[in-house]
Amino acid sequence: MRNLISIIVAAAALQGCKWTEFDDLAATTWVGSQTKPNGESASDYAVVIVNAASDPTGGKLAVLGNDKPSYSTLAYDATGKSSAGPNQTSLGIHFIVSLGEAPILIADASTNKIAIVSAAIDSGNVAVVSGAPDSVADQTFQAQAPQAATFANGNVVIVAGDPVPTVGTNIYTMSVSPPAKCTVLDDLGMPLSATAIASDGTLLWVWTKTGALFGYTAATVMAGCATPKPPDTTVIATGFIAGTGARIHIVQAAGSSFAVLVAHGDKVTTGQVIVANLQTKTIVGTPLTADGIRSSAVGPLGDPATGKWYVVLGLPERVVGTVTAGQVELHEIDPMTGMLTAQGTALYNDAQPTNLELFGRSVAIMKFNGKNILAVAASNEIFAYFESAQYLDTRLK
Repeated sequence: MRNLISIIVAAAALQGCKWTEFDDLAATTWVGSQTKPNGESASDYAVVIVNAASDPTGGKLAVLGNDKPSYSTLAYDATGKSSAGPNQTSLGIHFIVSLGEAPILIADASTNKIAIVSAAIDSGNVAVVSGAPDSVADQTFQAQAPQAATFANGNVVIVAGDPVPTVGTNIYTMSVSPPAKCTVLDDLGMPLSATAIASDGTLLWVWTKTGALFGYTAATVMAGCATPKPPDTTVIATGFIAGTGARIHIVQAAGSSFAVLVAHGDKVTTGQVIVANLQTKTIVGTPLTADGIRSSAVGPLGDPATGKWYVVLGLPERVVGTVTAGQVELHEIDPMTGMLTAQGTALYNDAQPTNLELFGRSVAIMKFNGKNILAVAASNEIFAYFESAQYLDTRLK
């Protein structure tokens, strides 16, 4: 692991600097960098990262690799030193030989489980690799390629087409084997076509390929249903047609409930961040537009109870200086009102940006020593920010 440091520059930008060159700036921003570990089978490491930490000390990320798909974990001790997890796994043994443009890797903080959802090697099947981060198992079932997935009440929930195309789209719940399934309809009475799904504990919220956002009662859908199920809420029209890799982030605080929708457009690079009030079924403020959004995370940084909340946007094709290296942008969000700052609070990029580095192709808010810190994936490299302008040093010394 090589240690880097970040400093604040004009326009609230944060850039990494070599520790050996900027020793006097040690208290500003620390970031640890981990390149592809020895024994990693994928040639393209860290295409997706998610938080996988549960212990009160240290931290952990779950990591997907591609081009010979792989799954592994990256552990951090309390001082910030990183090491590869115990079970670096080729996904081929779990029936996954190819990952799509936007691989699905999800995590559930309440159960400390992760899940990978993908089309299986056998046509007409979906493979699910899930469990504790360092001890996963697989399950396959008959369905068309998955559209979206989330955790709901501790279970993996997947939107995918029925094996019989004329049946339409089902929501599958992996609580039993074979999974419970419920055929679902969209707001127009047509088979659902989803770009993202998320749970608020009571409802399963779906963002469709027509730009609509609505919810199904989770308990009803997850138990399976005998007849096609229409939505259970009124429709929130977002006015945006999302492309692959869209995300719904649920934000709940003191009786308020919001969905932060993040995606790039379908077949275009322009992206949007849309905040929807799930109680009033209205859009909050004006959507934020940003070119090249490919990843996102939402949550408090620093102290989970008192830290400010941020929408973290990964922009891996953004030009930094003279090279297309990628950048990460932070926008503050008020969890009580859903109001999002239009002006970025901070920018992060590698101190020594290189062309096609893909910095920001995946982002995560990682639990580390009981605090929330920013983690960023680039091509074959992962950056963990142990200290920043948003939070004090989180390392134990």
